[in-house]
Amino acid sequence: MLAAVVKNAVQKRDEAKLLAPFAEDFAGYEEPHHLYEEVLKPGWPYLPADGALGEMALSVGKSVYLYTKGVDGIIDISPFSCMNGIVSEAVYHALARDHDDIPIRNFYFDASSSNMERDLDIFMELAESYRKRKRTVRRYPACFVA
Repeated sequence: MLAAVVKNAVQKRDEAKLLAPFAEDFAGYEEPHHLYEEVLKPGWPYLPADGALGEMALSVGKSVYLYTKGVDGIIDISPFSCMNGIVSEAVYHALARDHDDIPIRNFYFDASSSNMERDLDIFMELAESYRKRKRTVRRYPACFVA
């Protein structure tokens, strides 16, 4: 246990040192610091983390987290026939409805080809439309503000 605590402290220190020069560039794009409060708890109404262990609870919760940050849309990428992706996709309809109909799109990748350009074009149109009507304002880094 002590080794894990020390390793975590060293990793957090190193991460802080690596990110420090870019703090202004990443403003508004921070990763959540408190996994339970910022990711798992907000996703609980859609996919309780104690009943759905694993990546699907994180994906759903992170979608709510990103909504609170003011993103214009969410893309979830999964390998073909991935159970986590399929379960998350089933929940995203209710999540989007409850969050101003934010566009959420699942993409599955396998050996077959699909019309990715067309699918991305449709998603980008939805995201642009959402950006114009959303209530949560996105904070952009100073380097992007003209």
